Amino acid sequence: MRRYSLAAAALLLTTAAYADFPAKRIAFPGFYIGGNVGYAIGRVNETDTAEEACNGDPACTVINSTIDENAFGLKLFGGYLFNDYFAIEGGYFNLGELSFKHNTSTGETYKGTAKTQGLNADVVGHLPILEQLTVFGRLGVMYAEVSKDYSYSGGTLYVNGVAKDMSPSQWGAGLKVGLGVQYDFTPRLGVRGEWEGYHMEEDASNSGLDMSLWSVGVVYRFGEDPNAPVPPPEPEKVVVVKEVPVPAEPVVVEKVVEKEVVKEVPSEPVIIRKPVERVVLATDALFDFNKATVKPEGKAAIRDLVLKLQKDDKLIVTGHTDSIGSELYNLKLSQRRADAVKNELVINGIGADRIETKAKGESDPVATNATDEGRAQNRRVEIDIIAAPKEPGEEITPPADEVTLPAGETK
Repeated sequence: MRRYSLAAAALLLTTAAYADFPAKRIAFPGFYIGGNVGYAIGRVNETDTAEEACNGDPACTVINSTIDENAFGLKLFGGYLFNDYFAIEGGYFNLGELSFKHNTSTGETYKGTAKTQGLNADVVGHLPILEQLTVFGRLGVMYAEVSKDYSYSGGTLYVNGVAKDMSPSQWGAGLKVGLGVQYDFTPRLGVRGEWEGYHMEEDASNSGLDMSLWSVGVVYRFGEDPNAPVPPPEPEKVVVVKEVPVPAEPVVVEKVVEKEVVKEVPSEPVIIRKPVERVVLATDALFDFNKATVKPEGKAAIRDLVLKLQKDDKLIVTGHTDSIGSELYNLKLSQRRADAVKNELVINGIGADRIETKAKGESDPVATNATDEGRAQNRRVEIDIIAAPKEPGEEITPPADEVTLPAGETK
């Protein structure tokens, strides 16, 4: 057992010396759990038990014996991996049941079993060979119970003149060492195979322990994998929170009137340039952020506008945005908003054939897009009201560019 202890300690020292080993494990630091099953090998003191079987009778001999020093073993464990090289681990182990049976020349039968279970705490040193392959050594302590059960067909069994305790049990501390190899399929899941040695000194009742466990098992790690691919960040949404004065009335009406010009040409008809009105609706009053659904206060403003229109007036509805966002997106948004305003006009009795919609997106600003106030002015819906021609040759003056009042921060 001592040589195995030295081997495990040597591996731990090697791990520390090779902390800069080039292989980088895919296993990430953090808590983990696991379990192993395997083959436990122990030692039954055949010489002593055979001597006890004769119960002090010098004429008695053991004529045959059955010794079973192998058993099914298992362990459950949990631990914490600090880095690629070191971990601490603790758990429960059960090394199964060993047994013996002696038949004597006097016709008596002496048999017994020994069961071992306990708790352990280990320091584990890992040495990465490849990203997924690691060898490790462990050195730890344990607190174990060895419980034995004897039966003797000849009645009371005496050892050195004293009646033997037929069901002794001992809890004691001992040493635990081990060597193994681990293969990680993924950063979270791995398998391992290992050898472990368990040793506890015998006491006066001869209840010592010297066993090995050869086992295979699985390891599962918890926590976040720091090496996992990071998904690309979502496009940043720019939200500017700032109080900007909003006009008391959501509708700003501006009238551009050109002087009436009369050309006195004897053989030509009279040409008159008629007034054109432009109504500028601030998008704050019409829509929520990044939406094209008219809000109740916007619907009210459109109803008020319809009441001021003449029966045959033609309307051109043009949507505008600021420069936040892509040019294509802003163009589509301005078209949806222009269509939404047209729809409200139709609901309020304006014929759809009298309404034309346009979308200019961010292409026709009336102020700078470098400031909040400028962007607020650029977010707008313009409605040009053009009176239908009343006489032959009458022309309509197209609306001049306008500058609207600042609005809020809705796009």
